[in-house]
Amino acid sequence: MDNPSSQLIGGVFQKRIRTAGRVGQEFKAPQVASGASGVLAYASENATTWDRTETLPYVDPMAGGFGECELIVTFTGDGSQELPFAFPASDLRINGTAEANMVDYDAFYTAWVYGAWPGDNVQATDYDAPVVASFTSTYQLQWKIYFTYVGNITYYLKLRARGTCLGVLTVARTI
Repeated sequence: MDNPSSQLIGGVFQKRIRTAGRVGQEFKAPQVASGASGVLAYASENATTWDRTETLPYVDPMAGGFGECELIVTFTGDGSQELPFAFPASDLRINGTAEANMVDYDAFYTAWVYGAWPGDNVQATDYDAPVVASFTSTYQLQWKIYFTYVGNITYYLKLRARGTCLGVLTVARTI
């Protein structure tokens, strides 16, 4: 049995046995990550169509100045994991809920925008920006959405996040 053919066959069998053992371990052990699918993520969103809708006070575009709005989005993990990681995917729309009313990243990569001066327009300089002060919390993460505006503005905000655990999303206006 020392001929090269039998050694080749023995090597193939050993490789298949090692592979079968690894596959068995993967099925038995719960995995947060795997080589095939990456990190396991959970989608969180509220059952409402829009999490926040508000009509802001009118600001005359010809008078100079602008209005401000700052929203703090909070992700509170379900407690199954300390220090969860979550990635926000907020949907901000201006003066309507159609696809055409979404804020878009401008051509200069400086802000998320909607509309054009001197009409109704919005410029969001912080859009799902992390709030560093929330990093010390055991179960919560926060993001900020800050925008300036002129004209008649009603905004619609839908909150979504993908995280390492399920969570609840809330929003509060601070400015």
